[in-house]
Amino acid sequence: MNRTGVLLINLGTPDAPTPEAVGCYLREFLMDGYVIDLPKPLRWFLVHVMIVPRRKEKSAKAYQKVQLPEGSPLLVHTRELATNVTARLNINDNRYAVEYAMRYGNPSISTSLAKLCAQDVARIIVLPLYPQYAESSFETAVVETRDHRVSQTRQTE
Repeated sequence: MNRTGVLLINLGTPDAPTPEAVGCYLREFLMDGYVIDLPKPLRWFLVHVMIVPRRKEKSAKAYQKVQLPEGSPLLVHTRELATNVTARLNINDNRYAVEYAMRYGNPSISTSLAKLCAQDVARIIVLPLYPQYAESSFETAVVETRDHRVSQTRQTE
């Protein structure tokens, strides 16, 4: 049976509500040229020298306030959505493999694509979970997915 993979992509969240994890997340997020449209050296200086050192502590405290016992609300609810989509799509058969990924943070797009590929899917439907189109959200998720998929395809040839 040809299975179809479904990849749900959300923006992302730090791995933990700590200054270190928030700093890593902010660096990954803000260094994306789709998010801050500046030449890379200027973007690097802005992110690594000006923004992250000044924001990671305060942002970590904000993440701590909304943290659920199971983890980040965005991660918890995205995982729950993937479980519900899997159940709904596979009511009559098991033709769909559903994974979720975060554009920034974990699980990464690359990791989730590898999970889908390991399930021998014939094709993959990518669903960015954003309410509108924007280069800084939708476009970067699609480009990142395409780039990782091409890379994984080349590795298996």
